[in-house]
Amino acid sequence: MPGLDTDMKTDASGAGGPALAGIRVLVAEDEAVIALDLEESLRSLGCVVCTAVSSGAEVLDLVRREHPDVVLLDLGLADGFAGPLAAALRAEGVPFVLTTGYPPELFDEPVLCAAPVLKKPYERSELVQTLARLVGR
Repeated sequence: MPGLDTDMKTDASGAGGPALAGIRVLVAEDEAVIALDLEESLRSLGCVVCTAVSSGAEVLDLVRREHPDVVLLDLGLADGFAGPLAAALRAEGVPFVLTTGYPPELFDEPVLCAAPVLKKPYERSELVQTLARLVGR
């Protein structure tokens, strides 16, 4: 998978421009290489990366402590399927994007069907558009 950070370093506000500058993002991803690449990419886009976690058990605690604007949520985390976590985030009013290799037509839970999805592997432009749309910029 090509790195998401290709040609993204532009000005001080990042390649995401004002649309993404300062957006606080929590990354929930169990693959360390993907998580590190995504963190670097988000920073180069002007986002503030709260943290990256590989376990769903850590996500809600971090959401309550760090108050991210959005969570990038991989469906397959180290401690299992993240469907119930998506429902908990929705119940707490925390915007999230599903980042997954699973095709959306396989989702059978309403909270997953209604969520924005970045299907892996995704392009930087898709990440920028999805985040900007989700946070209303």
